Order: sequence, then C-alpha cells, then structure tokens
Amino acid sequence: MTQAVRAIKTIEKTGKKLFWIMAVLIFCLAAIYVYFVNKTVWNIATREKLQADIVAYNSKLGQQEFAYISSKNKVTMEMATSLGFASPERVAFVTREIPRTVAVR
Repeated sequence: MTQAVRAIKTIEKTGKKLFWIMAVLIFCLAAIYVYFVNKTVWNIATREKLQADIVAYNSKLGQQEFAYISSKNKVTMEMATSLGFASPERVAFVTREIPRTVAVR
C-alpha cells in the first residue's frame, strides 16, 4: 500500500508540473499570437497610409511634369539669345564605337 500511495503522489506531482508547463506554454503562445496580429494590423495601416502618400506624390509629380513641358515649349532661340545664351562656334559630336575585340590579359 505504501508503494501505491507513493506512486499516486508521484503521478499527482508530475500531473501538476505538466499542467503548469502547459499553462505557461499556452499563455506564451497566446501572447505571441496577439503580438503578431497587432504587428499585422499595424503594418496594414502603415501600408495604406503610404499608398495614400504615393498617390498624392504622383499627383504632384504629374502637375510638375505638366508645368515643365509647358515651360519647355515656351523656350525659343530668340528667348535664349535675349537671356545671354549664344550658339556654339564649334560643334563636336561624340560617337559610341563598339569594340570588335576583347582584351585578354
């Protein structure tokens, strides 16, 4: 009988330890789950804000491109000479020659 009582007490102690280990493990997993759900929601909100900012910047960029094109079309040779620009006396063009051989070292 004494051995049976000791065996039962050992099983109860092991059961209590196992219960607390499982309880702590479940708590840790729940905390990790809440953390990752929070990070996911935060990242989604941040991404939506960034997308709205991108739309605003693209709109502003489009307006600036339109202003650049309209001002570019207003520039003429007469306007350039009136601002002090002059035609070059000597015009040189650069060509890109593709080498037909490869240097081997």
